[in-house]
Order: sequence, then C-alpha cells, then structure tokens
Amino acid sequence: MTRYLLLLSCLGLLIGCPSGNDDDSANDDDAANDDDAADDDDAAGIEPEEGTWDLTLSALTTDSCNGAPGAGPGDSLGTTQLTLATAAGIDFYMTDSDDQRFNCTYGADDTFTCTADPLDVPVQLFPDATVTRNGTRSGTFTSATEATLTNRNEDTCTGSDCANVEAAGGYTFPCVFEFDADAEK
Repeated sequence: MTRYLLLLSCLGLLIGCPSGNDDDSANDDDAANDDDAADDDDAAGIEPEEGTWDLTLSALTTDSCNGAPGAGPGDSLGTTQLTLATAAGIDFYMTDSDDQRFNCTYGADDTFTCTADPLDVPVQLFPDATVTRNGTRSGTFTSATEATLTNRNEDTCTGSDCANVEAAGGYTFPCVFEFDADAEK
C-alpha cells in the first residue's frame, strides 16, 4: 500500500509541474507591481492556425526592386503557408508563394518577429548573376486566423552579369521591397 501511495505522490508531483519553459521569475503575485508581461507562458496568447494564409497589401513602403509596380492597398501579395515549428528557438514558419521561408518567434501581446532564410532568386537570362534575397517580417496576430504584418526584403547580386540584371529590371542593387499587409487564413 505504501508503494502505491509513493507512486501516486510522484505522479501528483509530475502532474503539478508545468510543461515547457516555465520561467515565471518575472511573474509575481503582487498586484501593485504587475510585471507579468515578461512571463513567457503568455507570449503566445493567440496560437495561429496552420494552413494557407492570403496576404493583402495595406501599404507599399519601398519598392526599389520594382517588385510590384503600380501595386496599391487591397492588392494580393500571394499566399504564405503557416506551419508550427518543431525546431528549437522557432515557434512557426511562414513560407511565401515564392518559396521564401521565414523563421518566426512569438513576442509579447500576440506579436511575432521573423527572419527569412536567404533565398536565391533565379535569373535565367543572366547565368553569371546570383540574386540573393534576405528578409525580415514582424506583426501581430489579431485572431487565430488574422494578422497584420510588416515585411522587408533586400536583394543583392553577385557575378559579372549583375549590371545586366539591373538594366533589365530598371533598378540597382541592393534593392528593397518593403510593405505592410493583412494576412488571413
């Protein structure tokens, strides 16, 4: 009988232990000193749904890459595939329709920040040009199926054909494509 009580006590301790990283050092129960915002358990109050999200332009801030000439609010920017992550230090991925993948982490108050994996953009007409896109993204989830975000991509080029790419595209490297968008699943 004592053995069963000991097992139940151990099980009770396991059940009582929080899962994951429960760093509540900033969380005190003093109502006058409410610094619960630093409690990482609350960082992901809204967990976004996996699946395809539509990106709709709300403001085009910079387009020195000539990526969306004439684009305006309400125009489609394609889609992003949101997938919850299993890698350490990454909460979810956003992979855009051009295959650019953003590695994202939750912040406070349903915010998120992302850094893109470098993406080589194919330039078939100019074989000695390698265009590489680097990007960042940040935003706020307003529900499990809606978010607002800011995206910044910067393209650079290496190789002897870069001047030809610039002439054909009507821009110079590095070039920047920056926008605000609404995302909806």
